[in-house]
Amino acid sequence: MSEAERVKLMSAAEVAEYLSVAKSTVYQLPITYYKYGSRRVYDLKDVLEYKEQCRRVPVKPFYPTVKLQLSSTDGLTGLQSYFQKRGLRDSANNTIRKKRRLANNAK
Repeated sequence: MSEAERVKLMSAAEVAEYLSVAKSTVYQLPITYYKYGSRRVYDLKDVLEYKEQCRRVPVKPFYPTVKLQLSSTDGLTGLQSYFQKRGLRDSANNTIRKKRRLANNAK
């Protein structure tokens, strides 16, 4: 058997160090292992295969650019027209401030 064909076995602690996770996490991962008594040993090929399966390619989210401009026939935007219809702005698009009445003065 040549050196390249020899199986490289790793303990759970070595796998944990290689994957940068806790040793207890290694026991929960879906990696094929050999069990000798109560000892688990992992083949390097299986660890590398698992690591490759975890690889993710970042995907840039797609946000469509939609610009909506509502305008009325009098040259005002939809929002300006909305406020003007409700009496919150005058025809020159100035804010109209309504005076508040106090509850005591309402009589």
